[in-house]
Amino acid sequence: MESDLLTYLDNYGELTLDRVPFNEVDALIFASLSYPKYHEIINNIERCDSSTLLRLIDEYDDSLLTERKKFNITLLQRVCSSSRYKDMEVLHYRHSLNKDICEQFQAVTFLFSEHIIVSFCGTDNTVVGLKEDLNMSYLKITPSELDAMNYLKEITSLYRDKQLILVGHSKGGRLALSSGKSIADKTLIRDIYTFDSPNYSDEFYDKEYMKLDKKVHNYVPEDSIVGRLINEPKNPIIVKSRNSLLQQHDISSWIIIDNHLLTSVDGYSKQSTKISKALNHNLEHYDYGTKKLFTDTLFGLLDRLDIHEFKGKSENLAMLKGTLKQLPAEWKNTPKSDRAVLRKMLFEMIKVYLFGEEK
Repeated sequence: MESDLLTYLDNYGELTLDRVPFNEVDALIFASLSYPKYHEIINNIERCDSSTLLRLIDEYDDSLLTERKKFNITLLQRVCSSSRYKDMEVLHYRHSLNKDICEQFQAVTFLFSEHIIVSFCGTDNTVVGLKEDLNMSYLKITPSELDAMNYLKEITSLYRDKQLILVGHSKGGRLALSSGKSIADKTLIRDIYTFDSPNYSDEFYDKEYMKLDKKVHNYVPEDSIVGRLINEPKNPIIVKSRNSLLQQHDISSWIIIDNHLLTSVDGYSKQSTKISKALNHNLEHYDYGTKKLFTDTLFGLLDRLDIHEFKGKSENLAMLKGTLKQLPAEWKNTPKSDRAVLRKMLFEMIKVYLFGEEK
């Protein structure tokens, strides 16, 4: 799997952070490094230096991983072996997947001499993670956001002499911003980098948020969909990707020139605006109860169809073939009123997308 992130490491990997200061591409790399399952690599070691981690990666069997997950391991390996990051330590990895409260949370901290990078993981390939994303459209706070706040509180209590850099891709960016806002002493935070992350309703952007506003850097691709959910991002930096549409959500596809992301002069694409309008129509025009019923019905149906995780393309196709046989019966077993809400919201979304119609 090719990526400009690896090219960046080829060009800048031997240049220390003293020579070339931390930048947006470094932030993008560490947002990507929130995804590996560190408990499988470091065997629950609470603190691990880069040389030890490099040895453990060499011993790690990644043969069953998808290409995307293998790329994250390769990226981690390259980071650990570079002069740029060789003095870092990996600390306080946390992971939680709880179906009962609909939570998928993962975070890891990277310690450097002058600062620490706290990286929050985005949505993984689990159905629980996807449902939690939809829950963000009607809940003021989700379980993973609470975990992120507690996690950052723990980190700041341990390293009060370090400046914080918070990073996250997709939902991870939202966790970075939610937890950053929750910290009483915001002078501890140097920067917050979010990459194509879902946003908040207007009330989130209050006086407390304004204390962070100049430290927040929102990056979204031209075809952004996730990054325009719920609300438009504040002061977005729109960047170019080698992919199109939803595949632009993959940050390994974003174009890097030297040590910065290539920005777009044209702004969002028409398709991005059209899809975002259709999705946000439902998020704006339905009340809490209806959105909760829609989410519970949709994911309840997936649960009864025994769909709990999305894997590679071939595995997903095989799963789809199997569930198509079960779908009519499970649809019939869904209460009529719930089916009606599901149909109505999906129809409204499609109508807005195709015809630009709103209530």
